Amino acid sequence: MIGAMAAVQKTRLDLFLVALQLSESQDMAQRLIRAHQVLVNDRIQSKPGFLCKQSDQIRIKTPTHSYVSRGALKLEGALEQFGLSVSDRVALDIGISTGGFTDLLCRRNARYVFGVDVGYGLVAMSLRQSKKVILLERTNARHLTLAQLESAATRQKIPTQVAHDISLLVIDVSFISVVTILTQLHLFLTPGTDCLVLIKPQFEAPKHLIPPGGVIQDTKIQRDVLSHTCDQIKALGYEQVKETASSITGTKGNQEYVVWFRVLAND
Repeated sequence: MIGAMAAVQKTRLDLFLVALQLSESQDMAQRLIRAHQVLVNDRIQSKPGFLCKQSDQIRIKTPTHSYVSRGALKLEGALEQFGLSVSDRVALDIGISTGGFTDLLCRRNARYVFGVDVGYGLVAMSLRQSKKVILLERTNARHLTLAQLESAATRQKIPTQVAHDISLLVIDVSFISVVTILTQLHLFLTPGTDCLVLIKPQFEAPKHLIPPGGVIQDTKIQRDVLSHTCDQIKALGYEQVKETASSITGTKGNQEYVVWFRVLAND
């Protein structure tokens, strides 16, 4: 356990974590809290707005991994299952968030990683300071272009050719269908690019199939949604290579899947 004594009376828990330097930002603190990783007086607290008293003891569960987020474990399991190497490759990480996928890619010797996210200030400082990571924050992947990637490389004094050298795509997004994003990316990704797509049935299924609470436990619905989503992606011009269930579930317990696609040449 990583612990610290609360020092500020009547402070929101998420802001308290930042003040105690147990989290790099309020958004990251809220993610930890909602993931049931924060304890107040040795009891899990899942509400970011919980008011802490001076006498409260704040703790964060010690992670069982060394990555900046548990999301890395999803990609790690898939790479091991597929036997896919990322060494010396230029990657594009859509939905970088805290940076779990990017952290793993860098540790596995990726040459560069373009990290794209609609949010701002979410990426772990260790990755923000890495010379391998090229960030595009406040960027909506639904409209992403090659020119934006080139501009991002230029800002970091990296040759624009790097944007053309992307040979690996990884995606982890929420509240949007991956089909929408892959439609846009197919406009500039090079044929042969490997794409590891995290498919989350809870964000791909029709609303009437999603139960209250957002957790799909029916395995038939999970598989049907997965199959339908893969068919849509293949229709865009991607070849499906392999698939595997994620080695860990989503934050709320949803079963997710990593599917390996490859970009086909345009007709």
